[in-house]
Amino acid sequence: MTASRLKAVAILIAAFWTILPAVPGVAQAQSPEQYSSFIQGVSFGASQYRYFVLNSPHPSLCAEACYRDRRCSAWTYQSPESRPENTPLCYLHPRVYSRTANACCTSGTIHGRFAGPAPGPGPGPTPYGDDLSPGQYSTFIEGVTLGVSNYRQFALPSPHSSRCARFCFEDRRCVAWTYQSPESNGQNTPFCYLHTYVASRSANPCCTSGWIRGRGARF
Repeated sequence: MTASRLKAVAILIAAFWTILPAVPGVAQAQSPEQYSSFIQGVSFGASQYRYFVLNSPHPSLCAEACYRDRRCSAWTYQSPESRPENTPLCYLHPRVYSRTANACCTSGTIHGRFAGPAPGPGPGPTPYGDDLSPGQYSTFIEGVTLGVSNYRQFALPSPHSSRCARFCFEDRRCVAWTYQSPESNGQNTPFCYLHTYVASRSANPCCTSGWIRGRGARF
């Protein structure tokens, strides 16, 4: 092949790569910052419907998992240094109910997906004055109630399932809990039910339930 023909081929290849971004149907890679916000030192509470271990400690991997799941509007990444297992976790949220300052985490919302009302002017002090996040000591399962095995029930000062989990965690008799949303009862008040054992569970949109890790309850 002559030098002139080689030059012509090189020009054609360069032209192809120049027009490629305009070709319909060719997906262009997006950086995580293009589809999600990133807020360091913030946790979005206990509204997650799914959480899992990440392959490597990068918040962008959690943001990508949320972006690819149409149910997800917000996410929280928990660093491996903040967990006894030394593994990074990703929490996917259907919306944002609260946010707190926590050095363990980085959180974000997916651009263009409604994540609920703004959860406050900015991160403040952690609600319980320690470094434990609710996901570290309890599971959270939305749309589930644990029946009538409660030994105590009471109204909560604010509609956050993480508060019910915390009350259970601090009471050594409690192995599991059920949070009832204010919208689901005539008093328009959030309720917390503490259980000594799990007798049964049933699907109910009123509630979020969980068990305290290491206390033997399973369902």
